[in-house]
Amino acid sequence: MVWRYSLFLAKEIITPYHAVQKTITKDQHALGHRLIRKRGPKGNMRVVSTIPKNKARAFTCSLNKELSGDYSCSPIDKIEKLNQKLKGWSQFYCHTDFTAKVYSKIDRAVFWKLAYWFAVKFKTSIKKLMIKLLRRLEPGKAKTWVYFGRSNKGNLCGQSLFRLVSSLKRPFRWRLPESNPYCRDEMRNTVS
Repeated sequence: MVWRYSLFLAKEIITPYHAVQKTITKDQHALGHRLIRKRGPKGNMRVVSTIPKNKARAFTCSLNKELSGDYSCSPIDKIEKLNQKLKGWSQFYCHTDFTAKVYSKIDRAVFWKLAYWFAVKFKTSIKKLMIKLLRRLEPGKAKTWVYFGRSNKGNLCGQSLFRLVSSLKRPFRWRLPESNPYCRDEMRNTVS
């Protein structure tokens, strides 16, 4: 089956997502995405890409592990590490549908875990920290933690926690390449 599938991909200009789109009948997982068929606005069936629950749960657990302990680290560096993971995850899933619920659950978990981390680090209550560190960066954007201070390297700077809810969602546009990139027409000369 896999051999036939790879021959099929080599003969035609097609990606695994496009191949699955033609043959999907039930829940299928491909390349970290959950592909299902849903009824569209005009009543026709269409393929929808969503975030798998186990991937979201595992990502939340990894972020919780990152925020459990290590109170000697600078808050600037801690927020920067979290932002790298959150931005990378939002870039990977920027073309998926129905992300609002999953993003809000992850945001809620990270927001309150970081609040607890701040409270333990600074030995104060979360209520006082919210008054001091919680800001809305732009009108219409979600409130987030904003911290100004020194990093572990001694640089004075400010850092705000990236919120998945505020991240951009891009529509998926299918574009066919001019030719199959796996089949070359010209002879390659490897002698230099």
